[in-house]
Amino acid sequence: MPNILGFGTMNEPHNGFIGLADLRHDGHVRVKVGVSPTPEQTMFLASGFAQQVSDYQTPLGDVLPGQIKQVTINPQGVTVWQDGVDDIWREQGIWDVDKNGNPHLLRPAHFDRFNGRHADFTEHYLKPFTEKFRDAIHSVMPEAYIFVEAEPFEPPPTYENADKLVYAPHFYEGLTLFTKQFNKRVTLDLEHIRPLIGATSIENYMERRLGQFRQFADEKMGDVPVLIGEFGIPFDLNSKYAYDTGDFT
Repeated sequence: MPNILGFGTMNEPHNGFIGLADLRHDGHVRVKVGVSPTPEQTMFLASGFAQQVSDYQTPLGDVLPGQIKQVTINPQGVTVWQDGVDDIWREQGIWDVDKNGNPHLLRPAHFDRFNGRHADFTEHYLKPFTEKFRDAIHSVMPEAYIFVEAEPFEPPPTYENADKLVYAPHFYEGLTLFTKQFNKRVTLDLEHIRPLIGATSIENYMERRLGQFRQFADEKMGDVPVLIGEFGIPFDLNSKYAYDTGDFT
């Protein structure tokens, strides 16, 4: 099929719980907006146990005072599991219910081990998946390019053989993405979760972030092409002004 350049492996692959040293904390979540339960709480909530959860009023909730509220989630005790089916994580011995009927964590570092060492999602799981994906595609279409990306803001896997691989990260301007309003003087550094004020600061940030993609590729994959696989603005920018007025400028 000469009209097909290649295939993407997975859109914004995420580690989930893999590599988390402690399921009781949510420090692995780079951007928190709205209700943000810890991994431990997600397990308890899914099994019908109400939880007090942090509700972030802004992505800067960790640095601005008064921007985090506590809310009760699932007070009705609804479970996602069918009758007669227990939580798979409870069956694995990660958590259990005490004699008073309260859930408690037993193995907070359950997902942090891979063959006796720290689990690295990108190298131990994503890399072999993409290599199997590449080999399967190339068995029937050897000239196809394989587009690889990692978690947002994280470098791709390290490849000894990157032939026909393309690094395809995503890039969005933070404040516009979350507020759906464009402000040329202020934006948000999503990597370090801090505000950027002034055109010079914003331009320097954009240059650094876009340049980092090339740096990641050189360090992990070698001299491979870099294609920004996603970028842009919310389609409903400025409260859908363009759709209401017909002015898309």
